[in-house]
Amino acid sequence: MSQHVRTVVSLLSLSPAAARTFLRHPQLQHDNVIPKVMFLLSDVGLSKERVREMVLRHPKMFNSVMLDDLVPTVEYLKGEVGMTDVELKRMIKKHPRVVRYNRVTIKRNISFFRTSVLGGLGTKKERTRNLKRIYLQAPRLLGYDPKGLGVKVEYFKDMGLRDEELRELFVSCPSILTYSTENNIEATREWLELQGLGEDKVCRCLVKYPNLFTLSVTQNLDPKVEWMEGRIGLERERGHVARVVSMFPPIMWLSKNNLDSKLTYLQETFGWDDDELRGVILGMPQILGLGLEGNIKETVEYYLSQGCSKGQLGEAIMDSPSLLAYSLEGRIKPRVEEMEGRGIKVRYAPLYVVGMPEKGWRKWIDGQGGTWSVSGVGV
Repeated sequence: MSQHVRTVVSLLSLSPAAARTFLRHPQLQHDNVIPKVMFLLSDVGLSKERVREMVLRHPKMFNSVMLDDLVPTVEYLKGEVGMTDVELKRMIKKHPRVVRYNRVTIKRNISFFRTSVLGGLGTKKERTRNLKRIYLQAPRLLGYDPKGLGVKVEYFKDMGLRDEELRELFVSCPSILTYSTENNIEATREWLELQGLGEDKVCRCLVKYPNLFTLSVTQNLDPKVEWMEGRIGLERERGHVARVVSMFPPIMWLSKNNLDSKLTYLQETFGWDDDELRGVILGMPQILGLGLEGNIKETVEYYLSQGCSKGQLGEAIMDSPSLLAYSLEGRIKPRVEEMEGRGIKVRYAPLYVVGMPEKGWRKWIDGQGGTWSVSGVGV
């Protein structure tokens, strides 16, 4: 067994046969690759499994990147962006090609984000922290040409996004900059406007729910709307789709099975017809983002356990769908228990009071007198 084979077997835990096959790769140079493998293992702290995967999947990268370039690039990212060894390890694991990016490009890239995206917003410490968040989420951006990124930033500004909204968008979802403005962003923008969303609502969707703009119009958005029209009875021409999408964009990427299970449960539990179900969803589409087992069922079962009938609860939810959305432990139970402490049975009270803002709740509960319990009226 040659020295190179023994070294590779030791460093990467390969079998001798696998090590020989690896070392025979035409794009590998033994004396060049082994020091870089050792650097990634010892200095960067990547696992043997990860380095082995990187080497086998990207032999050309390991052959072309010089150790003299790799070390300063790693140190530069630590110093300039403030990355820790753990963060750097995570970034390289996510996108191994980052180690072959030219440092000049990286420097220009960092300068672009600092001045054109984060400049003037927050303290220097906050800008550095946000810059690090951007690269940790989307490390491939380090290799992007600042000129191309600048064109995309201007596009978002032309949409009407303010500087603080741009920062929020790029820090929360930097990968949006890796998508085509023409094939992805603009296509979704036009689709939303076609549904009836105005510029302000389109911009809000982009900033708060950028994932919506990564979906395909033909493969995701149109089929989902067709499904909602059939299952929920939404009518596009009456603005139903615009209302639901603008109020709860995640409905466009939640699976049909996920949504249907909640719709079916609500209809079967309360006996709603299609029009009643549609009214509830139009009133608060966000309830479709709640977990069926951990939120909706648990809340419904709690109300029923307090003596409310399904008919009473169903009517209350049709009037105020948000009754399903309040925290059971943080809002519903404490208020029901306070009512009980004052002799008020929740099944005899208007259920909407459970969801009142604190000031309204205090005014209502403090204004109650007497006993609302069935035991007090001899029933």
